[in-house]
Amino acid sequence: MSIPVGPTASTVVTLHCLPIREYLSYGNIKSIVRGFVTEYETPKIVTIHSISIALMCRLIQILILCYGVAYLMIYKKGYQETDTSIISSITLKVKGIGYNQSSKNQTLVIDGADYIVPPQENNALFIMTNFIRTDQEHKRCPGK
Repeated sequence: MSIPVGPTASTVVTLHCLPIREYLSYGNIKSIVRGFVTEYETPKIVTIHSISIALMCRLIQILILCYGVAYLMIYKKGYQETDTSIISSITLKVKGIGYNQSSKNQTLVIDGADYIVPPQENNALFIMTNFIRTDQEHKRCPGK
């Protein structure tokens, strides 16, 4: 196949396409596989034609792949692990006051310090939605 190239189309580039039979022939597939196994390319795209370096590169790649799949994923069951190193808690600021009427006709005023309870466990949030008054008093014990 000839294709004219350039502004005046005076330069002709000839493309050679292999037919499917030649492309899938044993000799061509063998040369492709041999090139894949025995050639090593660096990031600067320098092709090194050395069987020992290319085989060492492919061996290292296969070892890393086997380590990742066989050991980390299958043996250690890495797909089931969770990261517990991130520990956090949430503290809220509440504005306003509330009140509670007791049975003895007393009013108990509740402010933000009473609403918010410090976190007692990791990754948890506590917001008071109900208040039950107990008969506790803030005073010294009689024994002291």
